[in-house]
Amino acid sequence: MIIVPATVASDHRVMILRPLPMTRVANSAPGAVLATLAWLPLDPVPPSTSLADLAVLFACLAASVPGVVLAVRGYRMSVAVAGKVITVRGLLRSRTIRRADVVALTSLPSLRWRRPSGRTVHTPLIMFMEIGPVLRAVAAHNEDCLRRLARALRRRT
Repeated sequence: MIIVPATVASDHRVMILRPLPMTRVANSAPGAVLATLAWLPLDPVPPSTSLADLAVLFACLAASVPGVVLAVRGYRMSVAVAGKVITVRGLLRSRTIRRADVVALTSLPSLRWRRPSGRTVHTPLIMFMEIGPVLRAVAAHNEDCLRRLARALRRRT
């Protein structure tokens, strides 16, 4: 686990929980595959400057952008605890949650929290999920990160 101390406006420490580097690379793989598959329609022969070839080139480029975004977000997934907020940087979106709104850290794992309207919401922590068999080091790291997050939630700054 990587914990990066930093200062926040109110001089609180920031605790950043990230998967192991090998897991981060694995998390970025689906996006990298998607970005690569977007280039399959391109003819392996060097493109000419014809309008049709340029259209295919730009279509492939546009189709690869979501894959690149997913690859970068997959690599950067993390949970940051800073003062009174928790920021979950997920695969598709980032969400900042007030610590006071968190109801529980579930076994999924996910954060169950309550919106100001009273509605309960789950934010999955997919960066620490274990679907199927995983290496012992990865499982131990994930458990350690979740234990640290649970400890930080109990402190309720």
